Amino acid sequence: MNTLPDELVLRIFEEVAPPAYSPKAYSARQNALLSLCSVSRRMRALAQPLLWRFVRVHERSRLDSLAQPEGLRRCARTYHVSPEGIWSGQKGWFTLQEGVKALSLLPEVTELRLDSLEQQINLKSLQDYTGLRSLSLVCADIDDSDPVFLPNLEALHVEDVRLDPNLLTTWLSPTYLPSLKALYLSDLRENIEDAPFFPTLSPAILSQLDFVQTLAEETDAVEKYGLSVSPPFLFQLHPPALNPTSSAPLPRNITLDSPRLRLGDTAEKIHTGSYQLPAFGQLLDAFRAEHAPVPHSILLPRVLVMAAGKADVDVVERVRSFEDACARNGVRLGWWGGAEGEADDTLVSPEFWEYARTLRRERERAGGVWLPSVAEVDKMTEYSSTRSARKDLLRALNALERSMRKKGSPVRRRGESGVVRETRWGTLSWDFWEYAKELRARGMT
Repeated sequence: MNTLPDELVLRIFEEVAPPAYSPKAYSARQNALLSLCSVSRRMRALAQPLLWRFVRVHERSRLDSLAQPEGLRRCARTYHVSPEGIWSGQKGWFTLQEGVKALSLLPEVTELRLDSLEQQINLKSLQDYTGLRSLSLVCADIDDSDPVFLPNLEALHVEDVRLDPNLLTTWLSPTYLPSLKALYLSDLRENIEDAPFFPTLSPAILSQLDFVQTLAEETDAVEKYGLSVSPPFLFQLHPPALNPTSSAPLPRNITLDSPRLRLGDTAEKIHTGSYQLPAFGQLLDAFRAEHAPVPHSILLPRVLVMAAGKADVDVVERVRSFEDACARNGVRLGWWGGAEGEADDTLVSPEFWEYARTLRRERERAGGVWLPSVAEVDKMTEYSSTRSARKDLLRALNALERSMRKKGSPVRRRGESGVVRETRWGTLSWDFWEYAKELRARGMT
Protein backbone atom coordinates (compact mmCIF):
# COMPACT_ATOMS: atom_id res chain seq x y z
CA MET A 1 0.00 0.00 0.00
CA ASN A 2 2.98 2.27 0.45
CA THR A 3 3.32 2.55 -3.33
CA LEU A 4 -0.29 3.71 -3.87
CA PRO A 5 -1.05 7.42 -4.23
CA ASP A 6 -2.82 9.17 -1.35
CA GLU A 7 -6.03 9.65 -3.33
CA LEU A 8 -6.39 5.90 -3.90
CA VAL A 9 -5.55 5.07 -0.27
CA LEU A 10 -8.24 7.51 0.90
CA ARG A 11 -10.79 5.83 -1.38
CA ILE A 12 -9.91 2.50 0.22
CA PHE A 13 -10.25 3.98 3.72
CA GLU A 14 -13.67 5.41 2.86
CA GLU A 15 -14.82 1.97 1.72
CA VAL A 16 -13.48 0.34 4.89
CA ALA A 17 -15.07 2.99 7.12
CA PRO A 18 -18.21 4.39 5.43
CA PRO A 19 -20.48 6.99 7.08
CA ALA A 20 -22.30 5.56 10.11
CA TYR A 21 -24.95 6.96 12.45
CA SER A 22 -26.14 4.13 14.70
CA PRO A 23 -24.08 3.62 17.88
CA LYS A 24 -22.84 0.18 16.81
CA ALA A 25 -21.94 1.16 13.25
CA TYR A 26 -20.29 4.39 14.36
CA SER A 27 -18.17 2.58 16.96
CA ALA A 28 -17.05 0.03 14.34
CA ARG A 29 -16.14 2.83 11.93
CA GLN A 30 -14.06 4.74 14.48
CA ASN A 31 -12.27 1.59 15.67
CA ALA A 32 -11.34 0.70 12.09
CA LEU A 33 -9.89 4.17 11.52
CA LEU A 34 -8.02 4.10 14.84
CA SER A 35 -6.43 0.81 13.79
CA LEU A 36 -5.33 2.38 10.52
CA CYS A 37 -3.81 5.31 12.42
CA SER A 38 -1.49 2.90 14.25
CA VAL A 39 -0.05 1.35 11.08
CA SER A 40 2.40 4.10 10.13
CA ARG A 41 2.86 7.86 10.16
CA ARG A 42 1.58 8.10 6.61
CA MET A 43 -1.53 6.05 7.39
CA ARG A 44 -2.15 8.17 10.48
CA ALA A 45 -1.92 11.40 8.47
CA LEU A 46 -4.51 10.06 6.02
CA ALA A 47 -6.88 8.33 8.46
CA GLN A 48 -6.97 10.89 11.28
CA PRO A 49 -8.96 13.53 9.34
CA LEU A 50 -11.51 10.82 8.51
CA LEU A 51 -11.93 10.19 12.24
CA TRP A 52 -13.28 13.70 12.47
CA ARG A 53 -15.27 13.71 9.23
CA PHE A 54 -18.31 12.30 11.08
CA VAL A 55 -18.62 13.38 14.70
CA ARG A 56 -21.23 11.65 16.85
CA VAL A 57 -21.87 12.86 20.41
CA HIS A 58 -23.98 10.67 22.70
CA GLU A 59 -22.55 11.35 26.18
CA ARG A 60 -20.83 14.10 28.14
CA SER A 61 -17.30 12.69 27.79
CA ARG A 62 -17.62 12.71 24.01
CA LEU A 63 -18.93 16.26 24.10
CA ASP A 64 -15.94 17.37 26.20
CA SER A 65 -13.53 15.66 23.80
CA LEU A 66 -14.41 18.15 21.04
CA ALA A 67 -11.82 20.57 22.48
CA GLN A 68 -9.14 19.24 20.11
CA PRO A 69 -6.64 21.12 17.93
CA GLU A 70 -8.48 23.34 15.50
CA GLY A 71 -6.90 21.62 12.51
CA LEU A 72 -8.68 18.36 13.35
CA ARG A 73 -11.97 20.04 14.26
CA ARG A 74 -12.02 21.70 10.86
CA CYS A 75 -12.14 18.25 9.25
CA ALA A 76 -15.67 17.64 10.58
CA ARG A 77 -18.46 17.76 8.00
CA THR A 78 -21.30 15.91 9.78
CA TYR A 79 -22.21 16.51 13.43
CA HIS A 80 -24.66 14.08 15.05
CA VAL A 81 -26.01 14.86 18.52
CA SER A 82 -27.85 11.86 19.97
CA PRO A 83 -28.09 11.53 23.77
CA GLU A 84 -29.63 8.06 23.43
CA GLY A 85 -30.50 6.25 26.64
CA ILE A 86 -29.31 9.15 28.80
CA TRP A 87 -31.89 10.74 31.06
CA SER A 88 -31.72 13.83 33.24
CA GLY A 89 -29.49 13.27 36.28
CA GLN A 90 -27.73 10.21 34.89
CA LYS A 91 -23.97 10.10 34.55
CA GLY A 92 -22.95 11.43 31.15
CA TRP A 93 -26.19 13.37 30.69
CA PHE A 94 -26.22 16.58 28.64
CA THR A 95 -28.91 18.68 27.04
CA LEU A 96 -29.65 18.97 23.37
CA GLN A 97 -29.01 22.71 23.59
CA GLU A 98 -25.49 22.01 24.94
CA GLY A 99 -24.88 19.71 22.02
CA VAL A 100 -25.97 22.41 19.58
CA LYS A 101 -23.78 25.00 21.30
CA ALA A 102 -20.73 22.77 20.77
CA LEU A 103 -21.27 23.09 17.03
CA SER A 104 -19.35 26.37 17.27
CA LEU A 105 -16.20 24.22 17.74
CA LEU A 106 -16.74 22.58 14.33
CA PRO A 107 -16.76 25.50 11.87
CA GLU A 108 -16.80 23.44 8.65
CA VAL A 109 -19.83 21.25 9.46
CA THR A 110 -22.48 21.29 6.73
CA GLU A 111 -24.78 18.52 8.03
CA LEU A 112 -26.36 18.64 11.50
CA ARG A 113 -28.42 15.78 12.98
CA LEU A 114 -30.26 16.25 16.25
CA ASP A 115 -31.85 13.13 17.78
CA SER A 116 -33.12 13.38 21.33
CA LEU A 117 -35.48 11.83 23.84
CA GLU A 118 -38.05 14.59 23.35
CA GLN A 119 -35.75 17.27 24.70
CA GLN A 120 -36.57 20.86 23.89
CA ILE A 121 -34.73 22.92 21.33
CA ASN A 122 -35.10 26.52 20.23
CA LEU A 123 -34.70 27.12 16.51
CA LYS A 124 -32.94 30.40 17.24
CA SER A 125 -30.01 28.39 18.65
CA LEU A 126 -29.18 27.52 15.02
CA GLN A 127 -29.09 31.08 13.74
CA ASP A 128 -25.27 31.38 13.81
CA TYR A 129 -24.73 28.26 11.70
CA THR A 130 -25.63 29.65 8.31
CA GLY A 131 -23.27 27.25 6.50
CA LEU A 132 -25.53 24.26 7.17
CA ARG A 133 -26.73 22.47 4.04
CA SER A 134 -28.55 19.56 5.70
CA LEU A 135 -30.53 19.50 8.96
CA SER A 136 -32.32 16.64 10.72
CA LEU A 137 -34.64 17.10 13.71
CA VAL A 138 -35.84 13.79 15.16
CA CYS A 139 -37.77 13.04 18.36
CA ALA A 140 -37.53 16.58 19.73
CA ASP A 141 -39.79 19.30 21.10
CA ILE A 142 -39.42 22.65 19.36
CA ASP A 143 -40.49 25.37 21.74
CA ASP A 144 -42.34 28.52 20.76
CA SER A 145 -39.74 30.61 18.99
CA ASP A 146 -39.26 32.57 15.84
CA PRO A 147 -38.24 30.81 12.61
CA VAL A 148 -34.51 30.72 11.90
CA PHE A 149 -32.92 31.97 8.67
CA LEU A 150 -30.67 29.30 7.12
CA PRO A 151 -29.67 30.62 3.68
CA ASN A 152 -27.73 27.54 2.48
CA LEU A 153 -29.96 24.74 3.78
CA GLU A 154 -30.85 22.34 0.94
CA ALA A 155 -32.28 19.29 2.77
CA LEU A 156 -34.51 19.32 5.86
CA HIS A 157 -35.70 16.21 7.74
CA VAL A 158 -38.33 16.65 10.48
CA GLU A 159 -39.62 13.45 12.09
CA ASP A 160 -41.45 12.61 15.34
CA VAL A 161 -41.37 16.24 16.47
CA ARG A 162 -43.79 18.31 18.56
CA LEU A 163 -44.13 21.95 17.52
CA ASP A 164 -46.57 24.72 16.70
CA PRO A 165 -48.07 24.10 13.21
CA ASN A 166 -48.01 27.85 12.50
CA LEU A 167 -44.31 27.98 13.31
CA LEU A 168 -43.55 25.19 10.84
CA THR A 169 -45.70 26.74 8.11
CA THR A 170 -43.97 30.09 8.57
CA TRP A 171 -40.50 28.54 8.65
CA LEU A 172 -41.09 26.51 5.46
CA SER A 173 -40.89 29.50 3.17
CA PRO A 174 -38.32 31.03 0.80
CA THR A 175 -37.98 33.90 3.28
CA TYR A 176 -36.26 31.69 5.86
CA LEU A 177 -35.07 28.76 3.72
CA PRO A 178 -34.26 30.23 0.29
CA SER A 179 -32.12 27.25 -0.84
CA LEU A 180 -34.33 24.40 0.39
CA LYS A 181 -34.75 21.70 -2.27
CA ALA A 182 -35.61 18.44 -0.45
CA LEU A 183 -38.01 18.07 2.48
CA TYR A 184 -38.90 15.07 4.66
CA LEU A 185 -41.89 15.37 7.04
CA SER A 186 -43.48 12.63 9.17
CA ASP A 187 -45.07 12.00 12.58
CA LEU A 188 -45.60 15.66 13.42
CA ARG A 189 -47.68 16.59 16.46
CA GLU A 190 -49.06 19.83 17.80
CA ASN A 191 -47.13 21.05 20.82
CA ILE A 192 -50.24 21.79 22.90
CA GLU A 193 -52.88 19.17 22.12
CA ASP A 194 -50.38 16.54 20.89
CA ALA A 195 -52.62 15.93 17.86
CA PRO A 196 -51.02 14.73 14.62
CA PHE A 197 -50.95 17.13 11.68
CA PHE A 198 -49.40 17.67 8.27
CA PRO A 199 -48.71 21.28 7.29
CA THR A 200 -50.21 23.05 4.31
CA LEU A 201 -47.24 24.04 2.18
CA SER A 202 -47.35 27.44 0.51
CA PRO A 203 -47.18 27.76 -3.30
CA ALA A 204 -43.92 29.70 -2.89
CA ILE A 205 -42.08 26.86 -1.15
CA LEU A 206 -43.67 24.20 -3.38
CA SER A 207 -42.36 25.93 -6.50
CA GLN A 208 -38.88 26.02 -4.94
CA LEU A 209 -38.66 22.38 -3.81
CA ASP A 210 -37.35 19.51 -5.93
CA PHE A 211 -39.47 16.99 -3.98
CA VAL A 212 -41.10 16.15 -0.64
CA GLN A 213 -40.92 12.79 1.13
CA THR A 214 -43.36 11.51 3.76
CA LEU A 215 -45.26 8.42 4.89
CA ALA A 216 -48.29 6.95 3.16
CA GLU A 217 -49.93 6.88 6.60
CA GLU A 218 -50.08 10.68 6.46
CA THR A 219 -53.60 10.69 5.05
CA ASP A 220 -53.80 14.49 4.89
CA ALA A 221 -50.64 14.59 2.78
CA VAL A 222 -51.92 11.85 0.46
CA GLU A 223 -55.20 13.71 0.00
CA LYS A 224 -53.55 17.08 -0.65
CA TYR A 225 -50.41 16.09 -2.52
CA GLY A 226 -50.72 12.45 -3.58
CA LEU A 227 -50.85 13.36 -7.29
CA SER A 228 -48.60 16.41 -7.10
CA VAL A 229 -46.15 16.89 -9.96
CA SER A 230 -44.45 20.16 -9.14
CA PRO A 231 -42.89 19.18 -6.87
CA PRO A 232 -43.37 15.40 -6.81
CA PHE A 233 -44.18 13.82 -3.43
CA LEU A 234 -42.62 10.46 -2.50
CA PHE A 235 -44.71 8.36 -0.09
CA GLN A 236 -43.18 5.54 1.95
CA LEU A 237 -45.47 2.53 1.98
CA HIS A 238 -45.17 -0.59 4.15
CA PRO A 239 -45.94 -3.83 2.25
CA PRO A 240 -48.58 -5.01 4.77
CA ALA A 241 -50.51 -1.83 4.02
CA LEU A 242 -51.11 -2.92 0.41
CA ASN A 243 -54.71 -3.91 -0.25
CA PRO A 244 -55.48 -5.47 -3.65
CA THR A 245 -59.21 -4.79 -3.16
CA SER A 246 -58.76 -1.09 -2.42
CA SER A 247 -60.46 1.36 -4.74
CA ALA A 248 -58.63 4.41 -3.38
CA PRO A 249 -56.06 5.86 -5.79
CA LEU A 250 -52.43 5.26 -4.93
CA PRO A 251 -50.01 8.19 -4.63
CA ARG A 252 -48.15 9.11 -7.78
CA ASN A 253 -44.74 8.16 -6.37
CA ILE A 254 -44.20 5.31 -3.89
CA THR A 255 -41.24 3.74 -2.14
CA LEU A 256 -41.74 0.38 -0.44
CA ASP A 257 -40.11 -0.20 2.92
CA SER A 258 -38.62 -3.57 3.72
CA PRO A 259 -37.81 -5.60 6.80
CA ARG A 260 -34.14 -5.70 7.78
CA LEU A 261 -33.05 -8.31 5.24
CA ARG A 262 -29.48 -9.52 4.81
CA LEU A 263 -27.68 -11.74 2.37
CA GLY A 264 -28.22 -15.33 3.46
CA ASP A 265 -31.51 -14.73 5.29
CA THR A 266 -33.98 -17.61 5.31
CA ALA A 267 -36.54 -17.89 2.55
CA GLU A 268 -39.32 -17.52 5.12
CA LYS A 269 -38.03 -14.12 6.27
CA ILE A 270 -37.55 -12.88 2.70
CA HIS A 271 -41.10 -13.95 1.85
CA THR A 272 -42.39 -11.62 4.56
CA GLY A 273 -40.93 -8.72 2.59
CA SER A 274 -42.09 -9.82 -0.86
CA TYR A 275 -45.39 -11.67 -0.47
CA GLN A 276 -47.34 -8.51 -1.21
CA LEU A 277 -45.70 -7.87 -4.58
CA PRO A 278 -48.01 -10.16 -6.61
CA ALA A 279 -51.05 -8.50 -4.99
CA PHE A 280 -49.56 -5.10 -5.75
CA GLY A 281 -49.07 -6.08 -9.39
CA GLN A 282 -52.71 -7.20 -9.59
CA LEU A 283 -53.75 -3.88 -8.08
CA LEU A 284 -51.92 -1.98 -10.84
CA ASP A 285 -53.62 -4.09 -13.51
CA ALA A 286 -57.02 -3.52 -11.90
CA PHE A 287 -56.49 0.23 -11.84
CA ARG A 288 -55.52 0.25 -15.50
CA ALA A 289 -58.61 -1.80 -16.42
CA GLU A 290 -60.80 0.74 -14.62
CA HIS A 291 -58.94 3.68 -16.19
CA ALA A 292 -57.93 4.82 -12.69
CA PRO A 293 -54.65 6.66 -12.02
CA VAL A 294 -51.67 4.40 -11.33
CA PRO A 295 -48.40 5.45 -9.70
CA HIS A 296 -45.85 6.94 -12.06
CA SER A 297 -42.83 5.63 -10.15
CA ILE A 298 -42.16 2.97 -7.51
CA LEU A 299 -38.94 2.36 -5.58
CA LEU A 300 -38.21 -1.13 -4.21
CA PRO A 301 -35.50 -2.07 -1.68
CA ARG A 302 -32.53 -3.43 -3.59
CA VAL A 303 -31.87 -6.06 -0.93
CA LEU A 304 -35.12 -7.78 -1.91
CA VAL A 305 -33.61 -9.33 -5.03
CA MET A 306 -30.00 -9.46 -3.84
CA ALA A 307 -30.91 -11.42 -0.73
CA ALA A 308 -33.45 -13.51 -2.61
CA GLY A 309 -30.83 -14.65 -5.09
CA LYS A 310 -28.97 -16.27 -2.22
CA ALA A 311 -31.95 -17.89 -0.56
CA ASP A 312 -35.02 -18.44 -2.71
CA VAL A 313 -35.46 -18.33 -6.47
CA ASP A 314 -39.23 -18.01 -6.05
CA VAL A 315 -38.78 -14.52 -4.59
CA VAL A 316 -36.84 -13.50 -7.68
CA GLU A 317 -39.74 -14.69 -9.82
CA ARG A 318 -42.15 -12.61 -7.76
CA VAL A 319 -40.04 -9.54 -8.29
CA ARG A 320 -39.78 -10.22 -12.01
CA SER A 321 -43.56 -10.63 -12.21
CA PHE A 322 -43.95 -7.29 -10.47
CA GLU A 323 -41.50 -5.69 -12.91
CA ASP A 324 -43.67 -6.98 -15.76
CA ALA A 325 -46.79 -5.50 -14.13
CA CYS A 326 -45.04 -2.12 -13.86
CA ALA A 327 -43.97 -2.30 -17.51
CA ARG A 328 -47.55 -3.10 -18.63
CA ASN A 329 -48.87 -0.10 -16.75
CA GLY A 330 -46.14 2.38 -17.69
CA VAL A 331 -44.80 2.60 -14.13
CA ARG A 332 -41.17 3.57 -13.65
CA LEU A 333 -39.47 1.06 -11.33
CA GLY A 334 -36.36 2.02 -9.35
CA TRP A 335 -34.31 0.63 -6.48
CA TRP A 336 -33.08 2.07 -3.21
CA GLY A 337 -30.59 1.09 -0.50
CA GLY A 338 -27.65 -1.29 -0.44
CA ALA A 339 -27.13 -5.00 -0.50
CA GLU A 340 -27.20 -5.45 3.25
CA GLY A 341 -30.69 -4.09 3.69
CA GLU A 342 -29.72 -1.52 6.29
CA ALA A 343 -31.04 2.00 5.82
CA ASP A 344 -28.38 4.32 4.46
CA ASP A 345 -29.48 7.00 6.95
CA THR A 346 -29.74 9.67 4.30
CA LEU A 347 -32.09 12.48 5.24
CA VAL A 348 -34.10 12.02 2.06
CA SER A 349 -34.08 9.43 -0.73
CA PRO A 350 -31.01 10.20 -2.90
CA GLU A 351 -32.34 8.01 -5.73
CA PHE A 352 -35.64 9.88 -5.93
CA TRP A 353 -33.96 13.27 -5.48
CA GLU A 354 -31.88 12.67 -8.59
CA TYR A 355 -35.02 11.59 -10.47
CA ALA A 356 -36.90 14.69 -9.24
CA ARG A 357 -34.06 16.93 -10.37
CA THR A 358 -34.22 15.36 -13.82
CA LEU A 359 -37.96 16.02 -13.99
CA ARG A 360 -37.43 19.61 -12.89
CA ARG A 361 -34.82 20.21 -15.60
CA GLU A 362 -37.13 18.72 -18.22
CA ARG A 363 -40.03 20.87 -17.05
CA GLU A 364 -37.86 23.96 -17.25
CA ARG A 365 -36.65 23.07 -20.74
CA ALA A 366 -40.18 22.27 -21.87
CA GLY A 367 -41.63 25.40 -20.31
CA GLY A 368 -41.44 28.92 -21.63
CA VAL A 369 -43.97 31.33 -23.06
CA TRP A 370 -46.90 30.58 -25.34
CA LEU A 371 -47.82 33.50 -27.60
CA PRO A 372 -50.95 33.87 -29.70
CA SER A 373 -50.73 33.07 -33.40
CA VAL A 374 -51.34 35.62 -36.16
CA ALA A 375 -54.84 34.16 -36.67
CA GLU A 376 -55.60 34.73 -32.98
CA VAL A 377 -54.28 38.29 -33.19
CA ASP A 378 -56.61 38.93 -36.14
CA LYS A 379 -59.54 37.66 -34.13
CA MET A 380 -58.56 39.68 -31.08
CA THR A 381 -58.31 42.94 -33.04
CA GLU A 382 -61.18 42.33 -35.47
CA TYR A 383 -63.56 44.75 -33.75
CA SER A 384 -60.99 47.19 -32.45
CA SER A 385 -61.76 50.86 -33.09
CA THR A 386 -58.03 51.61 -33.50
CA ARG A 387 -56.70 50.95 -37.00
CA SER A 388 -53.19 50.18 -35.83
CA ALA A 389 -54.29 47.79 -33.06
CA ARG A 390 -53.30 44.65 -34.98
CA LYS A 391 -49.95 46.11 -36.05
CA ASP A 392 -49.14 47.38 -32.56
CA LEU A 393 -50.02 44.06 -30.95
CA LEU A 394 -47.93 42.07 -33.43
CA ARG A 395 -44.99 44.44 -32.88
CA ALA A 396 -45.27 44.03 -29.09
CA LEU A 397 -45.49 40.23 -29.36
CA ASN A 398 -42.46 40.07 -31.64
CA ALA A 399 -40.46 42.24 -29.25
CA LEU A 400 -41.44 39.95 -26.34
CA GLU A 401 -40.45 36.89 -28.36
CA ARG A 402 -37.00 38.33 -29.16
CA SER A 403 -36.48 39.25 -25.52
CA MET A 404 -37.44 35.79 -24.25
CA ARG A 405 -35.27 34.00 -26.79
CA LYS A 406 -32.32 36.21 -25.86
CA LYS A 407 -32.75 35.02 -22.24
CA GLY A 408 -32.80 31.39 -23.38
CA SER A 409 -36.50 30.82 -22.61
CA PRO A 410 -38.45 28.69 -25.12
CA VAL A 411 -41.15 30.57 -27.03
CA ARG A 412 -44.03 28.84 -28.81
CA ARG A 413 -46.91 30.12 -30.90
CA ARG A 414 -50.38 28.79 -30.22
CA GLY A 415 -52.37 27.46 -33.13
CA GLU A 416 -49.81 28.20 -35.85
CA SER A 417 -51.70 25.82 -38.09
CA GLY A 418 -54.91 27.67 -37.32
CA VAL A 419 -56.40 24.42 -35.99
CA VAL A 420 -58.28 24.57 -32.71
CA ARG A 421 -60.56 22.09 -30.99
CA GLU A 422 -64.10 22.96 -29.93
CA THR A 423 -65.09 21.27 -26.66
CA ARG A 424 -67.83 21.74 -24.09
CA TRP A 425 -65.27 23.76 -22.09
CA GLY A 426 -64.66 26.15 -24.95
CA THR A 427 -61.98 26.47 -27.63
CA LEU A 428 -58.68 24.71 -26.86
CA SER A 429 -55.39 25.14 -28.66
CA TRP A 430 -54.71 21.89 -30.52
CA ASP A 431 -50.91 22.21 -30.51
CA PHE A 432 -50.84 23.03 -26.80
CA TRP A 433 -53.03 19.99 -26.21
CA GLU A 434 -50.53 17.83 -28.09
CA TYR A 435 -47.71 19.42 -26.10
CA ALA A 436 -49.50 18.69 -22.80
CA LYS A 437 -50.04 15.06 -23.81
CA GLU A 438 -46.33 14.77 -24.56
CA LEU A 439 -45.47 16.10 -21.10
CA ARG A 440 -47.93 13.68 -19.50
CA ALA A 441 -46.37 10.75 -21.34
CA ARG A 442 -42.97 11.77 -19.93
CA GLY A 443 -44.38 11.97 -16.39
CA MET A 444 -44.10 15.73 -16.12
CA THR A 445 -47.76 16.61 -15.55
